[in-house]
Amino acid sequence: MEQIPVGTRSRIKYNGPFDGNQWYRLLYDLFITWGFEVDEKVYREVHSPGGGSKDVFITWEAKKYPKGDTYAQFKIVVNINIIAMKKIKVVRDGQEIKTDYGDNDCYYYGYVVLDPDDKWQRHPLLRYLRAIYDRFFYRDKIEFYKNLCYEDMYTITNEIKAYFNLARFM
Repeated sequence: MEQIPVGTRSRIKYNGPFDGNQWYRLLYDLFITWGFEVDEKVYREVHSPGGGSKDVFITWEAKKYPKGDTYAQFKIVVNINIIAMKKIKVVRDGQEIKTDYGDNDCYYYGYVVLDPDDKWQRHPLLRYLRAIYDRFFYRDKIEFYKNLCYEDMYTITNEIKAYFNLARFM
């Protein structure tokens, strides 16, 4: 299994009011909509000693296979850190509602994973042919898949920025 990085790390920072449950659900639904399988690796809450706020740390691995290909896989690792998250009351449309407030830091990395199930690596003959296959026959496809994975990351970035009402790039 070889991981080829796609671009650089993407990062979105937001400090202000947001609905934590809605934010979590939106991000999860975005990945599911784009055909990814989401595996939550870490979910940890650390409560402050005073009890007024908490820090939330979440790590996901989202994976999907390109259509018609099982040799390559897209993988996006998502880290969400919400610092000093607390409940506040805000007035919206004349009604007072409870919502969350905190410093939200979301960053993620994209990869194209070759031979994710190690089928070629476990086979004695294919193990040696794999380097030739990757270098000469599959090179253009790898670049194409890197671009597709980057487009998925770009779309997800714009959706997250739209949720937080931040400037987006079309």
